[in-house]
Amino acid sequence: MQSFNLVDNPWIACIKDGQASEVSLKDALLHAHEINEITDNSPLVVVAIHRLLLAVLHRVFGPKDFDQWTELWKLGKWDAKAISEYLDRWKHRFDLFDKERPFYQSKQLLDENAEKKSIVLLPNESATSGTWCDHSFQGSTEKFSPAMTARYLLARQAFSLGGGNSKPFNLSNAPLAGGYTVMVLGNNLFETLALNLIPYNEESPLPQIAPDLPAWEQEQFREPDKNGNVPYGYVDYLTWQSRRILVFGDHTGVTDYALMQNLKLKDDFYHDPFKCYYKNPQRGMLEKKLNEDKVLWRDSHTLFVEAEDASVQRPLVFNHLAEIEKRQSRGELVASKAYRFMLVGLLADKAKVYLWSREVLPLPLVYLTDANLRNALKEAINLAEEVETLLSQAVEKLSATLLDERQNIDKDLVKKFAKGLGASSFYWTKLGLHFKQLLVDLPNDLVLDLEEETTIFGRKQLPLWAKLLEKTARQALRHVTSSLGSTAKDLKAVVQAESKFNMALAAVKKQYINYFDSQQTP
Repeated sequence: MQSFNLVDNPWIACIKDGQASEVSLKDALLHAHEINEITDNSPLVVVAIHRLLLAVLHRVFGPKDFDQWTELWKLGKWDAKAISEYLDRWKHRFDLFDKERPFYQSKQLLDENAEKKSIVLLPNESATSGTWCDHSFQGSTEKFSPAMTARYLLARQAFSLGGGNSKPFNLSNAPLAGGYTVMVLGNNLFETLALNLIPYNEESPLPQIAPDLPAWEQEQFREPDKNGNVPYGYVDYLTWQSRRILVFGDHTGVTDYALMQNLKLKDDFYHDPFKCYYKNPQRGMLEKKLNEDKVLWRDSHTLFVEAEDASVQRPLVFNHLAEIEKRQSRGELVASKAYRFMLVGLLADKAKVYLWSREVLPLPLVYLTDANLRNALKEAINLAEEVETLLSQAVEKLSATLLDERQNIDKDLVKKFAKGLGASSFYWTKLGLHFKQLLVDLPNDLVLDLEEETTIFGRKQLPLWAKLLEKTARQALRHVTSSLGSTAKDLKAVVQAESKFNMALAAVKKQYINYFDSQQTP
């Protein structure tokens, strides 16, 4: 009999004892304290698997408040008996090829005579024309293994893109297709799951409007509503079935799948605890989205900001970490003073992914509780953006001279040409590693202002950062100009660009005189 049950069969790729391995759903939880991390070529798969594991943990443990969470944290591993009892009870709903209720799928597609497609098109990545993803499955005539199928099935339910005809209505975005997702990373899988296992009750992290059950516990399939469905609660949302999918194959391999639209979230949903939202005056709360011209770490200050800023809603999971920091400072629990967090986002056009970003940044927890530290970080980011603006203007001056010396030259053409020279990309890429170090060093660079009774951050690190920005911007400008020839026009363009940059930078230095007057060097 064909069967591949996710509870017992290995399918989750991970690092355990420093070695690559695959484990079952049950083993991933029972041995989470021994597993370093979950891995995959696709960051979308990694996020989706974590959400599945969190849904199981919420059903087994809650926890309803922070005190209950603390008791779970102190154990250092998950209660094996409780996990095993739950998974054994629902094991029949985790079979990829079950005849009645295949995992995360719908037999209804057989009645709809849905079009079959090659299984190599199941991953969101297979729809991209870019070079950002693993292309090992593209153009392949081979079957997907059941393990690989399960991984991409999860990711497709979470990240499916809107656009295109379907039944009962056109395709809409899955919960994670828009915006970017934050996930906290611990020192092992147990810590990672626990740090993201925020207190869960009838009101938080989103109101429960009906018995809150994961997809595999729901006896009746919900009817899709083109105006949007409302999650019954948080666990229902974590296991949201955005597509009716059915895969065709058996334990030896999967060859095809069929897909149609299923549940659609309402447009005004802003309760994902792993997303950052901002207030739009006309449209209300909207999720922060990936910007192809902006590296994700430039949003760090926004991600860390506390609730008193009504224009921004930081990821709710960061409120959880802030509580950990407060309890830890009072000696009520033991945790690290810093963790890491992963940011994953994608951009698409006409249902095709053309850009994704995955960044891992350090997270000293004090950023989540100290406004003065966040202000220092914000100033560092603002200064970096100001210097980049000067760089861009200088390169545009260079481009205008190279293209045409006339005053009426098409400004859009100049901007497009300048962008293609890559100075800004060079600048932000070079700064990435240095910014990670700044995140770590800035909390330790503090002095107490006794007169103002406040803490000042960055007296050493911000001048170093300012000098690094100048150095990097000059390197980026040279990176562009060094490729030019030695004609009179080329030389004139270089002189004009450098002159424009130097004059503008001099004005910025006056504005930030405390930083640029320092004699420290990067």
